[in-house]
Amino acid sequence: MRIQLDAGQEIYRYFDAILDERAKRPEDDILTHFLDAEVDGEHLTREEILDICRAVPGVVPILDFAHIHARTNGGLQTQEDFQKIFDACKFLNLDQYVIHFTGILYDNGNERHHLPIKKGDLRFEPLVECILDNDYNVSLISHSPILEHDAMYMKIVLDRVRERREAKTQREAMLAAQEKEKELLRKERERQALLKQKEKEKLERLKKKEQAAKEKAKADAKKKAEAAKKKAAPKKPKKAAAPKPKKKAKK
Repeated sequence: MRIQLDAGQEIYRYFDAILDERAKRPEDDILTHFLDAEVDGEHLTREEILDICRAVPGVVPILDFAHIHARTNGGLQTQEDFQKIFDACKFLNLDQYVIHFTGILYDNGNERHHLPIKKGDLRFEPLVECILDNDYNVSLISHSPILEHDAMYMKIVLDRVRERREAKTQREAMLAAQEKEKELLRKERERQALLKQKEKEKLERLKKKEQAAKEKAKADAKKKAEAAKKKAAPKKPKKAAAPKPKKKAKK
């Protein structure tokens, strides 16, 4: 709950800054119209405008990253910096993000004027990486002084980053396939080695069995030869039994 409250306060501060800009330089957008809107002769407060963005379906805030970059005195440098802005908007449960992007000249947290993207220090590529990593549904709108040129430049950067990521994915898939192939070959070599080892052990067992059979046959033949020799040998005549002494008769 505390995280959600902090995020809500952060997004309110962010849109309050955008409303300040629209008050100075009105544009043909919903926030400018809200600033001009009246209820019973009174203008809507900033909180009421933001509550409308939260509560009314179809009314969404615009993420003006150039303005955020200026107000944070160059705070949007990395993909993680952009991610914090999207995270702060999570409580709005947006299906789509409307994004304005341009280069910006700023001083001590104050916006001076828009610049061509390449002339400022706000880089578009980290934002693209953040969008693609999270698969955000976005509408990117160029607010550059050279509107069409930078719109095409953003498209080129978007395509370049997407192609680089796809190439990386393909390389990773190819490397994974190669590693898988190596693993299969390694397992096949191990299987073949195991089969050879088993075949060798089998041959050794057969050899031992044959050797044992030969030794047994040899032993049996020897026994038979000995038996036959004993059988063929002439028998010795039996000695005549000695006559038993006669017993003397008792007188």
